[in-house]
Amino acid sequence: MRSNNVFQATIIFYVLAFLQPAINFFLLPVYLNYFQPDDYALYTLMIRISSLVSMFAALRINAAMYPFYYDFKKDPKKLDQFLGNVILFSLVSGGLFLLLSLPLGPLAFDWVFGDESITFFPYGIMAVGIGLTEVLFLPFVIYLKNEKKLVYYGLLYLLLIFFTVGLQVFLIIFLELGVKGALLAKLIAGCVVVLYVLGLNAKRLLMRIDWNQLRQALSYSVPLIPAMLIAWFYVSGDRFFMERLLDLKAVGIYSLLITIVSLTSMASEALANALQPFLFEYYSEGVSSHRQKINQLFQMFAHLQLLVSSGLIMLGSNLHFLTDNTDYLSITGFVAVGTVIYLIAGYAKLFRLTLVYKKASKEISMIAFLNVLVLAAAYWIMIPRWQIWGAIGANMLSNLLLLTAFWWASKRHLHLPIQVKGFVFIPLVILGGILLMSLIAHQEVMSFSLMGLLQFLGTATVLIWINKKEIAEQWRKIRGLNV
Repeated sequence: MRSNNVFQATIIFYVLAFLQPAINFFLLPVYLNYFQPDDYALYTLMIRISSLVSMFAALRINAAMYPFYYDFKKDPKKLDQFLGNVILFSLVSGGLFLLLSLPLGPLAFDWVFGDESITFFPYGIMAVGIGLTEVLFLPFVIYLKNEKKLVYYGLLYLLLIFFTVGLQVFLIIFLELGVKGALLAKLIAGCVVVLYVLGLNAKRLLMRIDWNQLRQALSYSVPLIPAMLIAWFYVSGDRFFMERLLDLKAVGIYSLLITIVSLTSMASEALANALQPFLFEYYSEGVSSHRQKINQLFQMFAHLQLLVSSGLIMLGSNLHFLTDNTDYLSITGFVAVGTVIYLIAGYAKLFRLTLVYKKASKEISMIAFLNVLVLAAAYWIMIPRWQIWGAIGANMLSNLLLLTAFWWASKRHLHLPIQVKGFVFIPLVILGGILLMSLIAHQEVMSFSLMGLLQFLGTATVLIWINKKEIAEQWRKIRGLNV
């Protein structure tokens, strides 16, 4: 069923898109009680490898579904043909990538990792498989989102989440397979979703291949690969630097911190993607005619992000409810600052959407490339000297530069109607209060546990009060909703 209610559809897209990457967070009680920091480090490194595979295996052609959907939207036959071509290309190129990885994977692992316990067989090959499943189902997911078909979109994500969580619990707890079980569960869950997607698109896969469509799609997606590789390094590079410069235990402890605070970035990515079909539609019809709606979406983004970030700080500051492992509990003092850093990255993602709409893939790549040079240099200098604080400082510097660059670039393409009070001033005041409370907790005036609770209650109260009219209006609509 297609939904045209912007607020309701955005919330549904947001929740579903956020849940899939948040699986690792929801399974923390399992990981923290069945994995030592070394094991957790190995698992998170393999998940990062799988995300790298998903970028290269099909030349990132799934990204073309975002802008080109609107080029073929008025011709359903061409749109079906384009979707079928993209999925088929992903299937063939993914198979070739898997074959090449068999001889080259072990060589790459020997070169990248310093710890001899990190081997391509069985860990790396399962990471490759997980990445390939994402390559195959993502084009259809993007299509469903652009079509605003909530039921199919939700079913796909819930299917993936259900199988991943269920299988990981079974394989880790009951069969005691550890990291191998966690990776195998994700691989099986991905394969189930891929089979479902291929079944739904069987007719599209049999349509004539339009080589011109594929060339157009690849001409857009291939220039994006450097930017996506840079984005991957931006998200994952710190752990690979730490594995080389420190040890697996340090990677495991730091990975736990990032698993919690990076949910802010994942939430912003999910929310930006949820807003994308509506923003792109407004952009295509003219910014001047939709100024109020665009401003409302930007303010919704800022305030939802603040609420999610505050909630994550509360959870990360009360980690003692999940584990008594002192190695893991040592991260509580870093959570507030780390979350704010990833919140800054979320704003950069929103402005980046403007460049995606304008198909400015080369400009995106250039900004990302320059930013990652700064980040890599900062990691190399700061991690050996200050360890976790060094990685946090490097990310702060990088995110501020990235936000500034994407904001400036977006202004050159579209004059966006940003309301300073709701989008800038209120978030800055709330974030300042959170950081002040964290500083007080560091001075041992109060516990981090209490700080986490108080800052969440304060943030939630302020945001609900500011948005009380909109919340009441949407609640009235939801009560009469028939989906």
